[in-house]
Amino acid sequence: MLIHGTSNTRPIGVERQLMHEQPRLEGWTRPPEGWSKLNTDGAVSGGSGMTSCGGVIRGAEGQWIMGFTRRLRVCSPLEAKLFWDL
Repeated sequence: MLIHGTSNTRPIGVERQLMHEQPRLEGWTRPPEGWSKLNTDGAVSGGSGMTSCGGVIRGAEGQWIMGFTRRLRVCSPLEAKLFWDL
């Protein structure tokens, strides 16, 4: 089994310049035939510091195999990332 992960974060704010950015299109890319792909994401509430993560496993044709969500403890984004990677 081969597991590959990436992380991309960007600041969220109410700054005027961020409100005029063009939306960035992102999409799912299929794995090689006979493989499945795990995609994960996480979020941190700026007010409370509560973190959560979730993920989905899809087959080569994009069919849903299984998914999960999990609330984590109050922590920083870095701690949440380290928790997920363990």
